[in-house]
Amino acid sequence: MKNFRELISHHVGERGLLQNFIAKKLNVSNTFISRWKTDRFPNFETLLKFCSLINLSKKDKNELIKEYISAPTHPEAKKAKAYLDRGKKKLIG
Repeated sequence: MKNFRELISHHVGERGLLQNFIAKKLNVSNTFISRWKTDRFPNFETLLKFCSLINLSKKDKNELIKEYISAPTHPEAKKAKAYLDRGKKKLIG
């Protein structure tokens, strides 16, 4: 599975999805998408919307959330961990 930055680069570049399209679908700015390619994660809800937009598998989505949690300074890491913990009881969809 690719890490988050690789996923963004792949879907913006290789799959031909335009950055504008992704930004509009996720209700964020183009600048915000550009930041994801380098050094930032989106907020947790936007991350989940991105996973849905690119049809990420449940397994890969969980791996991406684990990467998100491991970003020690991310303010929403606790929210992501709680989401994964709930998913252990049922499949995350």
